Parts: sequence; structure tokens; C-alpha cells
Amino acid sequence: MNPGWHGMIKRKIIASVFLIIAIVLGAIFYREVSFPVHPEEYFKVEYYTQFGPLAICIELFIAGLYLLM
Repeated sequence: MNPGWHGMIKRKIIASVFLIIAIVLGAIFYREVSFPVHPEEYFKVEYYTQFGPLAICIELFIAGLYLLM
């Protein structure tokens, strides 16, 4: 086996772990998002802070895709 293959295999394993973690945590965090009924609640800080963990999961997913390619 070529010595360069070890680095590529390790990179693909890390990318796969990133993708799996991002999908699992993203699904968990998405389930916890609540959408308000009244329009004035869309302008409160509490509404937007619930999307922080979901945004981090999306960034982790994109990082996994970059490593995979």
C-alpha cells in the first residue's frame, strides 16, 4: 500500500464521522426548534438563539463534505 493512502483513508474516516455527527445532532436540534404563532414573537432574541446549534451543525456538515472531496 502506498504511504499516501493512509492519509487519505484517515481523512475520509474523519469526514464520515463529521457528517454522521452533524446529521444526528442536526436532527436533534431541529426537533427542538419551536415556531411561534404570534408574529411579535419572531422579533425576540429567544427565537433566534435556538438556531445557533443548528447553524453549527450545518457548518460541521459542510466541513465534512470538504474533507470528503
